[in-house]
Amino acid sequence: MIAKSPLIIIPAYNVSAVIGRVLDGLAPWRDNVIIVDDGSLDNTMDIISRKGFNGIKFNTNKGVSFAINAGLKYAAVNGYDKVITMDADGQHDPLFIDEFIYKLESFDYVLGNRFHDIRYIPSNKIASNLFASSLFYLITGIKLPDVSCGFRGFKREILPDLSDSAGYETVYDQLFAFLMHNASYSTVKVSALYSNSVLLCTRVEELLGLLNASLRYCYDNEFRKQLLQIRKNIICRNDFHTEVLDTPFFLFYLKGNNSYQIQTDMKVAHSFYYD
Repeated sequence: MIAKSPLIIIPAYNVSAVIGRVLDGLAPWRDNVIIVDDGSLDNTMDIISRKGFNGIKFNTNKGVSFAINAGLKYAAVNGYDKVITMDADGQHDPLFIDEFIYKLESFDYVLGNRFHDIRYIPSNKIASNLFASSLFYLITGIKLPDVSCGFRGFKREILPDLSDSAGYETVYDQLFAFLMHNASYSTVKVSALYSNSVLLCTRVEELLGLLNASLRYCYDNEFRKQLLQIRKNIICRNDFHTEVLDTPFFLFYLKGNNSYQIQTDMKVAHSFYYD
C-alpha cells in the first residue's frame, strides 16, 4: 500500500543527548519515520526504541550517504513514493514538515532555506554557505540561497543513482543531479538554530564533499583548475584565500577541530541573499 505521508529519514550518530527531544517533536509522524543509527557508540538506539520509533542500526559508522541510502531502501520496500530527510541534532524543527509535504504535491524537490533572513546568523556561517552557493551557481547557473541544508524532500521515483556518492558528497551530489536534470523545485523557509556554546566552523570532510561533488559536475576547464587548487589546499590543511564570483573568501584551518573558519565580505553576502 502506498503511504499517504512521505517517509521521514533521519541519519543519527551519537546523538543520545538530543534525540529524545527530536523524536518527541516527531510524534505526530511516528509511523512514517525511520531513524538510521550510523554506528553510534552511545545509547542513541535505545532511546529510539524506547520512544517507539522504527530504527535501523549499523554496527560501524558508515557515513551519512550510507545512512540515507539505507533509509531509501526502506522507503522502496515499504511503498513510499516521497521522502523527507532531517538531521538528528535538533537543528531541524518538525513544525516545518507539513509545508514540505504540501509542496511535494507540486514539486519534485523541496529544499530547506535557513538563509532567508541572515540578520541573526553568525558571519562565518553566512560565509561558508555563500561559498557553497557560489560554487553551485557557477556550475549550474541556478542561484540558491542554501545548498547545504539537510532538511529536504523529494519524489523517490526521480532520484538518480547516487550509490557511488560517499560521505557528505551525497548532500551536494543529490542537489546537482536533481537540478541539472530539470527537476521542478521549491524552498521552505526554515529556522536557523546555532548554539552560542560551540565554535561554529565547517568540517574538512564537509568541504571536501562539496568540492568532490562540484568537480563531478563542472565542465569548465578553468573553473575546474580553481576547484582542484582549493581542494589541494584543504587536503593540505593550508590557510588560503580564493575568489568565487569576484567575492573574496578567506579560509583558516583550525587544527583542534579539523575544520575551517571561512570569512568573506558581508556587504557582498547581503547583496547575494537579498538582491
